[in-house]
This record gives sequence, C-alpha cells and structure tokens, in this order.
Amino acid sequence: MQRHKESYAGDNLQSQNYHQQHKEEINRRRLISKLNTKTKREQNRKAAMMKLNSDQAYKEKNRARARVNTAKRLLESEEYKNVNTKRAKLNKKLRLITDKDYKAKNKARSAVNMKKRLQQDDDYKAKNRARARVNVRQRIINDSNYRALNKQRARSRVSRLSAGESYKLYQRTAKKTARLKKAADKVRQLGKEKPQTKELSTKQKYWMRRSRLQRASKQQQSKIKLQHKMQTTSGMHLLDTQLLFGKAQSVTERGLAKLKALHTKLSTKTSVRLQELPTDANPSEEELAAAFDGVRNHIASAEPYFLDHAYKTIHMTDKIPIDCCGRAHVFTAITTSSTSTKNQQEKDNNDSHDVTRSECHPDICTIKPETIAAIVDLLKKITSTMPSSCMTLYLTLDNCANPARQDRLGHTHDCELNHTCESLLRPLRIASCHFPAMRSLVC
Repeated sequence: MQRHKESYAGDNLQSQNYHQQHKEEINRRRLISKLNTKTKREQNRKAAMMKLNSDQAYKEKNRARARVNTAKRLLESEEYKNVNTKRAKLNKKLRLITDKDYKAKNKARSAVNMKKRLQQDDDYKAKNRARARVNVRQRIINDSNYRALNKQRARSRVSRLSAGESYKLYQRTAKKTARLKKAADKVRQLGKEKPQTKELSTKQKYWMRRSRLQRASKQQQSKIKLQHKMQTTSGMHLLDTQLLFGKAQSVTERGLAKLKALHTKLSTKTSVRLQELPTDANPSEEELAAAFDGVRNHIASAEPYFLDHAYKTIHMTDKIPIDCCGRAHVFTAITTSSTSTKNQQEKDNNDSHDVTRSECHPDICTIKPETIAAIVDLLKKITSTMPSSCMTLYLTLDNCANPARQDRLGHTHDCELNHTCESLLRPLRIASCHFPAMRSLVC
C-alpha cells in the first residue's frame, strides 16, 4: 500500500513538471481543438437545417423532440427561461407586424381569452373597467371622430331605452332623489355642519313605529267619521263621499308639494343674501343694499300705505319741478325710450314722460335699524325652516295682536314691531319699496 502511494505521488509530480515545461504547446492545442469543435458544430447545424428543409418526416420528429426538450429545459434552467421569454416576445412582435393572418388570429384569440378572464376573475374585471373608462375619456378628448360617434351611439341608446316603462320609472326616481338631496343641502343652515344621525335602539324604534301607527290610525278614524257625517248630512252615497275625500286629499298633497318646492327655492335665495351680510353685528343700510344687488329704485305699485314708514319729511329750499299734468318730480325719474317718433313728440308737447321707475332720494328715503334687524331675522328663519314644517311658518308669518286691525289684510299706523305687532312680513314689505330684489322675495 505504501509503495502504491509513493508511485502515485511520483507520477503526479512528473505530470506537473511536464505541464510546466510544455504549457504553451498545451494551450495552443486546446485552442485548435475548440476551433475545430465550433467549425464542426456550425457544419452540423447547416446540415441539420438542410435536412429540415428537405425531409418533412425528420422535421416533424425534430419539432416533437424540441417541444419535449424545451419544456424540460424551461423547468430546469431559470436563465434559459428568461432568454426564451424575451425571444418569444420579440418574435411575436415581429410576426404581428409582418403576418396579417397571424395578427387577425391573435386578435380573435385575445378577445376570447379576455372574455373568459372577465367572467372568472373579479379583480381583472374591475381593473379592466377602470382602464376602459380612462381610455374612453382620453379618446373623447383627443379624437373628434370618436367623440362624434360616441354621441351618436349614446343618442340611439337613449332613444331605444326611453321607450320602455322601466327606463321612465328609473328617470323619475333618479330625478326625485337628486331634487330632494339638492333641497336638503340648500336648506341646511349656513355655517353649520350636517348633524350626525343618532343610532336608535330597538326599543326606541319600536316606540317610534308605535306612535306613527297610532297617529295614522287616529287620522283614518277621524276621516271615516267625517265621511259618515257628510253622508248623513248631505244624503250622498258613501262611495261618492269617499271619492270626494280622495280627490281633496290628492289636491292637498299636490299643494303641499308645490309649497315645499317654492319654499326650497325661496330659502336658496335668502341664504345667498345672508352670506353677503355681516354675522358679528347688525348690518347697516349700505350693507343691506349691497346684499340685495346694490340696486335701489321705486315703482308706483310697491309704495307703502303710510309714507312715514319709508320716507322722512324734510324742508326743501330748492324749486320743485311740476309738469302740465300736475305731477311733482321730486325723485329722479328713470324713463323708458320710445321707438315711435310721433308718440315721443306728443309726450314732449304734453310735458309728460313714460315714468315707470324712479331713483331713491338720499335725503328722503330711510330705513330704520329695527326694520333691518327684523328683515335679517326673517331671512334666517326662512333659511333654517325645513320644507316639512314650512306651512306653520307661512301661516304665522303675518300675525298681528293689535286689536285695531280687525282681521284686515293691512296693518294700522299704530302697529309697533315686537310690541303690538309680531308680523315678520311687515318690515320686509316696508323696505321692499326701495329694493327691486327685495320686491321679488315679497311677491
């Protein structure tokens, strides 16, 4: 055994010495061998290509063998897998550019695969829908032809769907929901956030439902009693009485709906006016005028019955012009131009003008501070009142406790605000003779 080890060590040393002595020759022979191998490999490749082009049976066998070997190699080598993927993508792009038949088949295959994936994968479906929305918006913005086609397609779709009853019902429901939401947003008080809805317990829900049912039951019983009373008094048939009550109820509901819509519109206007008024102090006459569009003029049909409520008496030293009809021109008239020359000449001869409006006089027109405060309170009350309770507001809007009034439409000269008269409408009517925007609220 020892002899064998010594012999192996001697041979190893001898081979190393030989390699050191003939190293250049060994490297040269290795290089020649590699070149010969590459040449043979290239020759074999050319021969294989020629055989593939000439022999169909060999081509099919080679293709089948390549499929098996490629699949095995893809599983075994990650590097080969990446190289193969890149080569496949590049070949696919080139083939899509050069081969029209392959392009059509690939498009059809992609459509089928996309439909299957949309049916099976919910995440892919959501992403595809979002991507489609973005692409459609970009195409509508950039492509005028696509924009025109999209409009035409939308019109035809709406005209096709609008013939069905379900679409009409959907439109009515959507418009009603949007209208109610808009009204609720506008009626909300200025500067206040929307109150958080309190979560009710089961017991609270029960008692609320119970009270609602009791109220509906009492209303129904009262209605039945009135119907029977009307039947016995008038001698009408009960069915006719019920039909008459149903018609009256439908008219009342339509009136309430119209009242709520008008209140919503009015509250929107008043909220716009309130936004332009100061909240930390009582507004002045100039600030009130600025809130109502800054326009002040008078018309004959909007003057108050008692002039001292809106005007003050002054001693004028200047001459007051009076025309031939006996009318004094204290206020600056806003005349309307006439298109007829003949009528204009007749008016000039009679010293009369078509006066429909006149400007406010700075020394005569006046608005009291308590009137301004009452107007602001009324605007706030209209804005803060919900449409469901607006009827109570309008029924009590012109209350007056002055015994001299005697249920007449107007107010007496002795009515004093917050003393004998609680009317919220009276100050607005008095000040509306100065502002056309305020007159639109009163009317």
